[in-house]
Parts: sequence; structure tokens; C-alpha cells
Amino acid sequence: MPRSNRPNATDIRSIAIDNPKTVGNSAGTNAFVQELAAATLESGLRIKNDDASSALLIGCTGAAVDIGADTTAYKLNAGEEIFLEVRNTDLVFIKGNSVPFSFMGN
Repeated sequence: MPRSNRPNATDIRSIAIDNPKTVGNSAGTNAFVQELAAATLESGLRIKNDDASSALLIGCTGAAVDIGADTTAYKLNAGEEIFLEVRNTDLVFIKGNSVPFSFMGN
């Protein structure tokens, strides 16, 4: 297959595809807890609030987030998602009273 002569073209055959290291879904609790099993990641973790009306709070250790304080956590409203550049899933704490969420880590 010939290469494109366009200067901004990207040959997608040469792009590496990262397979997710962890994928799943769960539901939050009334306190900040480590909801995810420990997994070492290459680039980070994407978390999506799958609820239709309730918010989910996300905290990370090592960041400017006081675990246990709702005002310093990332708030995900219904349907929102966030990508966290973390190396391990056990650094992430989640709070949300039975709020369902999904996650994928690469």
C-alpha cells in the first residue's frame, strides 16, 4: 500500500495500540475507599460516572487532595469522566453512595 504524499498524513499501520491493563465497573460507598484492585499502569486511569443523577468524588494520594475531605476531591457529575495520570490504581480513592462507575487503565 503506497504512502500518502500529504505532509500531515499519519501512517496508522505504524501506531502502537495499548491494551488496557484493567477494565471494569463498580459502585461507590459512603466513604473514600480504594475501590480498584492494584494494577500498575503505563499512562493512567479513566473513570466515568455511569449514574443518571448523582455525583461521584475522586481523590488521589500524592496529589493536593485530602482524602476524607469532599471539598478537595474531583467531582464527577452524572455522565462525566476524568483521566488521571497515575502509575497504580491503588492511589485512587472513590466516594459516592452506591453511584455506579466504570474504569479503564492503560
